[in-house]
Amino acid sequence: MQRKISKVLGLSTDRMLRTTDELFAYVLAGKLGDVYYFSEAEMLHFLRSKPTEPNSFGHFMDHAYFSATVLFQKLFGELKCELCMESMDALTAILLHNSLYKFCAAYYKNPDCNIPFKAELHPLAYMLMLCDELQCWDRTAYGRNSKLELHPMGCKFDFSENMVKVHYLYDIKEKAKIDCFEAEWKDWQASHKGGKPKLKAYSGMVCTEKIVRADGASEIVTEFQADIERIVDLNEIRLHVDCMVVENDRAGSKAYLSDSNFINLYEFAVVLNGRWWNTAWQEAKRNGTLDKLLSDGKAVRELNDLFRDLSLEYKLYNINQAKDFARYMNEIGCFYSDRPVDFDMVETFTDSELEKIGILEHHRWLQEHLDMGWTYISESELRENVQHKTGITDVSTGEFQKAFRRERELVRRHWDIPEQIAQERPVVSAEQAQANYVRLGKPEQDKDKEPMECMLAMLKMFDGLRIYRL
Repeated sequence: MQRKISKVLGLSTDRMLRTTDELFAYVLAGKLGDVYYFSEAEMLHFLRSKPTEPNSFGHFMDHAYFSATVLFQKLFGELKCELCMESMDALTAILLHNSLYKFCAAYYKNPDCNIPFKAELHPLAYMLMLCDELQCWDRTAYGRNSKLELHPMGCKFDFSENMVKVHYLYDIKEKAKIDCFEAEWKDWQASHKGGKPKLKAYSGMVCTEKIVRADGASEIVTEFQADIERIVDLNEIRLHVDCMVVENDRAGSKAYLSDSNFINLYEFAVVLNGRWWNTAWQEAKRNGTLDKLLSDGKAVRELNDLFRDLSLEYKLYNINQAKDFARYMNEIGCFYSDRPVDFDMVETFTDSELEKIGILEHHRWLQEHLDMGWTYISESELRENVQHKTGITDVSTGEFQKAFRRERELVRRHWDIPEQIAQERPVVSAEQAQANYVRLGKPEQDKDKEPMECMLAMLKMFDGLRIYRL
C-alpha cells in the first residue's frame, strides 16, 4: 500500500507515508499550505491530536476526521479498491469539511488572519463546506439544551437571479418561543445590558451584522450568513439567507409506525433497473417467485452488474423512483412498518391504488425528464432516424432495439413527453400529468405501475418491512 501511495503521489523512492495521518498531512500541505501558512509537520500534529486530545479541540470529536480515516481503510484496506488522486480529493474533502479547516487552517473566527476558502483550491471540499453550513437541522433533540433550542424544520432553495437563496422554515406552533425571543432581542437592542439573547438557530437567521468583502463592498446580512461567508468565499456565488414561519405540512413525512429508516435505496434502485433487462426477473415475476430470486446471490450480482453500467442520470432516476415510494404509500392510505401492527397487510395493490400510483409515478417521470433537458419526438420519427442511420429495416430485431434505445438517449427526446409541455418546460401540474397519463397506451401505463408492485417483494427481502393499509 505504501508503494502504491508513493507512486500515485509521485514521491521519491526514499519517501514513505506510513499512516493515513501522514498521507492526509502531505496532501493538505501541498494543496493549502502556501495559502494558509501551515507546514506538513504542523498539519500532521493536528491530525495526530484529533483522536487523542479532544480537550485541545473544545472536547468535540471531529466526525470528518474519523469518516475519512475509516473510509480509507474500508476502500483500500478491505475492499482493495484502486487508489488514485480522485480518491485523495474525495477523502481530503471529507476531512476538511468540519472543524479541521475552520480551526486548524483558517482560524476563521479571527478577522485579522482569516482567509475564506476559495472553490479553486479544492472544489469538492468547497462544496462539502458550503453544504455542511447550509444543512437543515430537522433532527430529534436529545440533550436538555438542544430541546430548548429552535431549529428549522426544513428549507427551500431558489437558484434564480444568479443567486443561491435559502429560506429556512420554522413551525408556526413554535410562535410563542419566537415571540419571546424577539421581545428579549428588542429590549437588548435598546439597552445592550447583559448578554445578547440567543435562540439557536433562529436568532442567527434574524439578527444581522455588517460584513466587508474582499472587493471592499459592505453589506448587512444575517449572523448565520456572515458566519458562512467567513468560512467559504462567496464573491462569485451570491447567497441570501432568511427564515419564514409556516404551517408544518406533514404530508409524505417519515411519521410511520416503524423503527426502520428504509435505508437500502441503492439495492431497491438496482432491482428496479434490473427488472427491465434481466430475463430471470421477468420469469420470476410470471411465476410468483420474486422472493426466491432476490435471495439468490448470483442473480443479485447480475442485477448489480447491470446497474453499474448505467449512466449517472439513470442511476439517479432509479434511486429517485425508490425514494418516492413512501410518498405514494401515503397517497393511497398505506404505510410501511417493521413492527407487527393490527392493520391489514398489503399483499397486492388494488387496481384503483395502482392507477393512482401510476399517475403519481408518471408525474415524477415527466418532471424529471423535463428538468434533465428532454424534449418531444414522435416514436415513428425516431424509428425512421434509426433505420436511416443503421440501415436495419426489421424493427423487431434485438440489434435494432438496442440502436433505437441508444439513439433516444443520445438525442434526449421521447414520444411520451407532450410536445406543448416540452416547449414550455413548466413545473408540471398534477392535472397535466394525469391528462398525459390517460393518453398513454396500457403498456406505457403499466411501466409506471409495475415498479411499485415489485417494491412489495423488495421491502420484505431487503428491509424486513411490510406494507399495511389503514
